[in-house]
Amino acid sequence: LAAVSGGGYLLSAFASHVVTRPPPADGAQVDDWYREAVAATIVRMQTNAGNFVRDFFKFPGIPDGGAGFLPRVCDIPLLIVVFLFTILTGPYLFLSAVLLPVT
Repeated sequence: LAAVSGGGYLLSAFASHVVTRPPPADGAQVDDWYREAVAATIVRMQTNAGNFVRDFFKFPGIPDGGAGFLPRVCDIPLLIVVFLFTILTGPYLFLSAVLLPVT
């Protein structure tokens, strides 16, 4: 399977729900089994909507259903840490890949 951008997120979320669900016992229940997997995927993605910073006023605690292991109030500090790490990586890479070999 191949997917790009938003489709990749949706496809990986759906695949995760399909893999973790027990298979249907009866072959006639396959359609219902897939419908429940699709419904679980949509509900989970709606709950996690907000990309990097989720609404921590609506659900202040640790999210249920395995949608993260930190409380949502940690989203903003985590975003700041990732941003600072990303900003500081550039000068380090320039120093180690360009300036040190020149000397």
